[in-house]
Amino acid sequence: MITQDAEKKAEKFKTGAEAGVRQASRDMILVIKEKITGLFDRILKTKVEQALSPDFIKMLILKLAESMQAGEAIEIISGKADQGKLQEFLQAGLKDELKNEVEIKVDKRITKGFRIGIKDQSAYYDFTDESIVSSLKEFLNPAIAKLLGQGESEKNNG
Repeated sequence: MITQDAEKKAEKFKTGAEAGVRQASRDMILVIKEKITGLFDRILKTKVEQALSPDFIKMLILKLAESMQAGEAIEIISGKADQGKLQEFLQAGLKDELKNEVEIKVDKRITKGFRIGIKDQSAYYDFTDESIVSSLKEFLNPAIAKLLGQGESEKNNG
């Protein structure tokens, strides 16, 4: 009787320990996946910020303004950091190339990039770092998930 009780207790302990180890393993995998995803996000944001150079921004504004009708007032919303560069573009002759009235506004929430649209309308082209990163992540997340093995576990569970 004592032997059977000891065996039952040992089996219960073993089962509990195995479940604890499995849970700890799952927790550790989730933390590692979260850290790797965060690392990819930071790298992607840095690369997007680097790509939004003054020359690239100037070219984008020119191309987008060309698609708008001449004479329509354009509104550019940027972060505080890019406001000065945009003002410089306008003073350096960009205004003449655009053939549109241009107003620059600041949005504290924008860290890099800009939004551009027709003044007093709610539709904008969004070239802020946040918007670009968000769009790119939609394409990259499946690849990252596959790299981290989520794709296989989702197939097996589904």
